[in-house]
Amino acid sequence: MIIKRKVLPLRLSFLFLVSSGLLPAPINKCLETKDLNQEASNQLQGTSIQQPVKMKIKSYKDLEIYQLSFQLATEIHDLSLKFPKFEIFEEGNQIRKSSKSIPATIAEGWGRRFYKNEFIKFLIYALASCDETLVHLDFVYNSQYISSDQYKEYAERYNVLGKKINRYLQMVMRDHLKPQDKNKKESAVENYSQQGTPDDE
Repeated sequence: MIIKRKVLPLRLSFLFLVSSGLLPAPINKCLETKDLNQEASNQLQGTSIQQPVKMKIKSYKDLEIYQLSFQLATEIHDLSLKFPKFEIFEEGNQIRKSSKSIPATIAEGWGRRFYKNEFIKFLIYALASCDETLVHLDFVYNSQYISSDQYKEYAERYNVLGKKINRYLQMVMRDHLKPQDKNKKESAVENYSQQGTPDDE
């Protein structure tokens, strides 16, 4: 007499082995991992993976070169007020003017950004003021109004700022659209992002 045995479906067999503890631990682990991966996959279905969004520049205040130069100018202002009294309105006044001129001309250039030559001109002014500030730093350091550490810190930061301004200037000279291109000129200027102004070599 032949006895017919019921054959359980494969999936039910696996579930029985897992629940009874008869399935080896490593395989059990793999199944758990697979379930977790499947669950994560199910959660992603119907949703799009978010890509990094490039920030649009809506104001000169969004420009990295403006933010850096404004912060530096604020620090230089406070530093200059600690100079000897007879220098506060001499060399102190000079370095305050040159450092504050950098963010000011960047902002004015941004306001004229629809005119390529004007935009370039004011960025060049900002770059020149950055170099001028470095010269005044040399003066105050040689006069022993600031320490060696302070001089190295500010000289390095202004050198980095100068490279970033120069890099941004090159981008404008290369990519800025002509004013008469009304359909694209706004997007051209907005495409310059904070993360998109790498240091020049």
